[in-house]
Amino acid sequence: AKAGKGNAYPTRDSILLEALEEKAYLIFSIKDESGKEVRRLRTPANKGLNNMTWDLRYGTTNPLVFPEPDLSNPYAEADAGPFVAPGKYTVKMYLVSNGGQTDLGNTQTIECDFLYKPSIPGISGEQRTALVENFGELRRNVSAAAVYLNEMKKNMGTVKKAVTQVGLDAKFISSLTVLDQKWIELNKKLNGDGVLASHEFETANGIYTIVETAAYGMSSSTTGPTQTHIDAFKIVKTDFEAWVVLAKEFDALYTDLQRILDENKVPYTPGRKFFLN
Repeated sequence: AKAGKGNAYPTRDSILLEALEEKAYLIFSIKDESGKEVRRLRTPANKGLNNMTWDLRYGTTNPLVFPEPDLSNPYAEADAGPFVAPGKYTVKMYLVSNGGQTDLGNTQTIECDFLYKPSIPGISGEQRTALVENFGELRRNVSAAAVYLNEMKKNMGTVKKAVTQVGLDAKFISSLTVLDQKWIELNKKLNGDGVLASHEFETANGIYTIVETAAYGMSSSTTGPTQTHIDAFKIVKTDFEAWVVLAKEFDALYTDLQRILDENKVPYTPGRKFFLN
């Protein structure tokens, strides 16, 4: 500080604003020739000359989880969708700062094509795009169902501790047993028979395994889904629709048990919001 002048100290409001401020970042929006967005990429808004690489893939339809894969590990890889089809794509850049999004200039065009022409022609054009989108939507639902089952298993474990609470009678315990049996049935259909598999018995693949196997195969193919992928999609789509019917019954029973816990003023278990009433 200069002689005779005190040091300036930030105000309380400025300290709070700085602590809550989110760092600015850039969003790259990539669209196909029809104007449909196929990917959004994010990178920090750093000073100087920077670059961003698009791997020519659709975005992932898997659940968004943290932490993200450590890509410095040679055996780890980013979760992404299948390759886009050859054609022209546009890229537009936006700055996101202080809760607002600002357009940062002209749209740029990228033309994608095969490095080497495939010896066996695959599905292309709008037919390929429709298949990729439909399969991606199925995978989005199936992978979400897998996470849902895992979360419900944890929640049910907490609810089982509630049987020692006042007011929960034999009917509650019976319903809890039925819920457990329904979860086992759902898990077997979605993830396969883990009990028999752990004892080295040969078991049929569950819905999730079939979907992920097909997704992995599609992720390394530039010519589109194979007939094997298409057949797997048709079978699993029907099986998953039947699974959803059973899952709704399971969810309704779980919701009813939560109501009973609330009515008997049982301490908090995951998913209950009695404190908001």
